Amino acid sequence: MLIPLLLNAFVASTYTFAKAAMVYVRPIFMTGSRMLLGGIILLFALSWYDNKRLIVPKKAWLSLGLLAFFNVFLTNALQFWALNYVSSGKAAFIYNMSPFFSALLSYFLLNERMNLYKWAGLIIGFIGFLPLILYPSAVVQTIAAVQAPYSLLPEIALIFGSLSSVIGWIFMKKILQNTNCSAIALNGWSMILGSSALFLTSLVLEKPQGALVTNGEQFLLYLGLLTFINNIVSYNGFSLLLKRYSTTLLFFVGFTLPLFATFYGWLFLGETIGWQFYVAVIMVLSGLIIFYHGETRGEKAALKSLSDIK
Repeated sequence: MLIPLLLNAFVASTYTFAKAAMVYVRPIFMTGSRMLLGGIILLFALSWYDNKRLIVPKKAWLSLGLLAFFNVFLTNALQFWALNYVSSGKAAFIYNMSPFFSALLSYFLLNERMNLYKWAGLIIGFIGFLPLILYPSAVVQTIAAVQAPYSLLPEIALIFGSLSSVIGWIFMKKILQNTNCSAIALNGWSMILGSSALFLTSLVLEKPQGALVTNGEQFLLYLGLLTFINNIVSYNGFSLLLKRYSTTLLFFVGFTLPLFATFYGWLFLGETIGWQFYVAVIMVLSGLIIFYHGETRGEKAALKSLSDIK
């Protein structure tokens, strides 16, 4: 239990670093740089181990392109653009709607069964996010914060970023099921492809606003930190944890990530928290508990049916 908590505490620092980095570099350009560097590192490491695993068959190219679009480009562009206008803790919390989106998409696209507990957990969880979404001032910004062009646009961007991430993982799962591709190769290639789209977007939207980088040394410092934590430690760390801990436990422990991000934002960036944040935490956690209660009931019912058949 301690190791997953420590990993979440470490990964949560990326929100604080990303927020601090925006003083020196445009967010989309930083994201493209991080993805390009991370993709190169992953592919280089894989080629050192087995360069044959770098190959992605032609039949998976379309899915790989969609993986890069949803899971790298759209997810990160929306998330880090929104981080311009909301606190690091709020961004982390809203972005972590992914378990609920995953459950809904699994129901509609993969025909996974839902029981009363799961539906109740989903509804309570989604309602729990409303205080943060509908009240943009729920988490007060630092003095250096900039005003969003439309009051709810950053929150909406985070929601779509979270949804886009889940869609991307569906394409990842599809490729892994239908080919013998390496997950590391898919992540590496999708990061490089996604970085191309991020750089193009940065040139179109950010370059006209001024210099993309205002301090080269600080840019390289935060680029190294974010790439190391997000693209190396996070990916490999959670993959290793899945071999030792249940996915249910990791989902619950994963809920601590936005809490750590909020604490770091308060400690290092001077961000303060409104009552809406605490209400959201209680309701979303309650929804998760109810949902996973329904998950375990469904698993027990399936096992009982199998034993009856035997």
